[in-house]
Amino acid sequence: MKTIIYGFLATILLVFNSCQPYEDGPKISLRSVNGRLHQTWILKKIVYSDGNEIIPSEDKSYEFKDNGQVIISTDGLDEIYSYELNDKTDLKITYSQTSFDEFKIKRLSKTDLWLEDSSGLYENRFISKN
Repeated sequence: MKTIIYGFLATILLVFNSCQPYEDGPKISLRSVNGRLHQTWILKKIVYSDGNEIIPSEDKSYEFKDNGQVIISTDGLDEIYSYELNDKTDLKITYSQTSFDEFKIKRLSKTDLWLEDSSGLYENRFISKN
């Protein structure tokens, strides 16, 4: 009987680990990806791939709306752009017909959002404003 229980628990553990879409967590969330993303995020630091960290000198926030718009506020100046979320981990922010940024979501929890740029050179780390 113990063998069956251990086998069942091992299977459950494998399923949860394989379903984790974000490299840095969380492992399990009861909220949907959109439920976590659609809020206002404040940029707290930029972490470069070599380990260097920079604290932004300007106040910058991203407010993701459920209509595909993101309001980027820099020192109180708001600009509205569009975004797309693909496969729960790929985020594309479009500024104009020829200008966009692509990110990989490394962490998305209720309070943390980590976005790695497509080149892997840096990661923007946000905390929830709420």
